[in-house]
Amino acid sequence: MIIRKYETSDEKNWEDLVKKCKNPAFVLTRRFLQYHENKFDDYSLVVYNDNFLIAALPACRQENVWYAHPGLPFADLIMADRYKWTMTKDIVSKIISFLKEAGFTEMIVKIMPQMYKKLPGDEWLYYLRNYGARLFEQKLTTAIPLIEYENIRKDVINISKQNKRNFIIKEAGDQLTDLYELMKKNMAEKYNSLPTHTLADLLKLQKLFPEKINCIAGFEGEELKGGIILFIYESVVKVQYIFSSQQFLADVLLLKTVELYRSGYTFIDLGTSNSLPNNEINYGVLQFKAKNGGKAFIVESYELLF
Repeated sequence: MIIRKYETSDEKNWEDLVKKCKNPAFVLTRRFLQYHENKFDDYSLVVYNDNFLIAALPACRQENVWYAHPGLPFADLIMADRYKWTMTKDIVSKIISFLKEAGFTEMIVKIMPQMYKKLPGDEWLYYLRNYGARLFEQKLTTAIPLIEYENIRKDVINISKQNKRNFIIKEAGDQLTDLYELMKKNMAEKYNSLPTHTLADLLKLQKLFPEKINCIAGFEGEELKGGIILFIYESVVKVQYIFSSQQFLADVLLLKTVELYRSGYTFIDLGTSNSLPNNEINYGVLQFKAKNGGKAFIVESYELLF
């Protein structure tokens, strides 16, 4: 078994592994990671056995910290399901030894939330804990379970349907620029802040992953009043941004998202609510998510000191 730093010659093997791993996600592909290439010092790892890529980890270097990966929502071990637990144990051991020898003093990993997992895959975290990894950070995310949505929030659906007549709601992937500019204006006026992504970032991602980036727009008459920017995962739809300038419009936009993706998807991830200083929860944001049927999930990061 050989562990080394990722090289460009590994790209095809990496992409093939993501396609067949137990818990695939487009954010784990090299295409997505390369979108971040000017922002982070890539230090991804690959694991080969008999010339076959059996595991990979997207990561970067931050001084003496090996971080998997600050530019991603999660960065679990990418590994095919056919390999046994004992091999995962060996991989974790060898990764730790490799990073020590490379001069790192610490590793931080972000665990894939359960709702994104096609198959159980906690052996990676189990062995990390065995080697002394401790909880580094936890965030509270909220997701709408699509199977039970109508039973969970009948009142929200009724309110949304009553107000739906006031709005025109439609998919608007081709109007990303207009939506972004309105969102940017709303965030500046309401919160004195800017979106995490630039418009150039989102346009680049939409070009790289046209089937993974979608938008839903809300109009009053012909005037754009709000929208949702979505990242489409294998079984989860992530609300990357939601914004509106009209009462009830955000609820109606979420209802439209549910209607579009109820078939073939398990959750709509509304994102974390830890948006205040010191990782504190923004209860106003959390209340909006909860009243729309959102249920709590924990997003965890772990730290291991060498």
